[in-house]
Amino acid sequence: MCWIHGGLFYSGSAQNYPPDFLMDKNVVLVTFNYRLGVYGFLSTGDDESPGNYGLKDQRAALMWVQENIAVFGGNPKSVTLFGESSGATCVHCHMLSPFTEGLFHRAISMAGTAISPWASCPDPLSMAQEQAKLVNCSTANTSTIVACLKDTDPVLLVKTYPSEPLFARNRVFTPCPEQQSFRNPEPFLPGDPLDLIRAGKFKKIPWIVGANSQDASTFIVPILNLNRLRARWNKNFEQFTKSFLFLPKKLTKVQADGVYEKFIDFYLNGTRNLSQQDAYQIIEEWVTLMKGGTFFRCPSSGHIQKMTRRSANLSSTCGQTSQNSKTRHPRTNPLTAAVS
Repeated sequence: MCWIHGGLFYSGSAQNYPPDFLMDKNVVLVTFNYRLGVYGFLSTGDDESPGNYGLKDQRAALMWVQENIAVFGGNPKSVTLFGESSGATCVHCHMLSPFTEGLFHRAISMAGTAISPWASCPDPLSMAQEQAKLVNCSTANTSTIVACLKDTDPVLLVKTYPSEPLFARNRVFTPCPEQQSFRNPEPFLPGDPLDLIRAGKFKKIPWIVGANSQDASTFIVPILNLNRLRARWNKNFEQFTKSFLFLPKKLTKVQADGVYEKFIDFYLNGTRNLSQQDAYQIIEEWVTLMKGGTFFRCPSSGHIQKMTRRSANLSSTCGQTSQNSKTRHPRTNPLTAAVS
């Protein structure tokens, strides 16, 4: 079993996940690190920096497993790739990549897929340009950007990364589609993940996908519980709240505002300026929403539904209504009703 750690593509380490719970099983566990942040996922959208370096590090680790795991008592013909959060998204990306064929035989994605909204890559070039500006690099063209970033002090590059990435989502580097070319003959992701799924271009292997309980607390609890972060949220309340809802771009302003108002009324009890006491009262509800909706479960179930249409044998059970909430949680989602 090969584990890919999470951390929103910018943090985390394999050493944070000890093997204790697997030691009683007949399993050989492999964990590894991979490049993160600007070093792992910066893309200029062309040959200068195709991106996905973190994914390619993971592929190298899987190739090592094929060549060496038998020495450790493992079976190279029975490899399960599994991960959580952004690590789960990486697992999914490997399922979509033509260049990891035969490197693993089963997959488990816990709370993340390549079509999760927080894993999207809408405009890699603008993100690369923004990163270049932060370290005083010219943005005249992509070759200039990449050459300058390579010469920049690594410590400085890391320091310019946002301390709270979810407050600066336009600067969170993620996996991106690559273009095939002479300089890049083997693009890791040869197209948009959703297009690849619709075309049936994914590995037809056993796959478990789902959501972890309380996974969303990683994002919400620090923001609501720390005075500094909560004050920043309150200062830009509507902007940050809407960003967490990941509203589809196709919504009109009236529809988007309707969803926002429904969210405020139902999940935040009409509150638009959160005190610490408010935060304690709504944390569970907000975590439930993110786990069951915008961040984790809905993207996963959407992926299942799309892959089911292209798979010979794939059973799935999807439920969108969380039963964890201590307050009433109607089966008719109020946010859906807002745009119907």
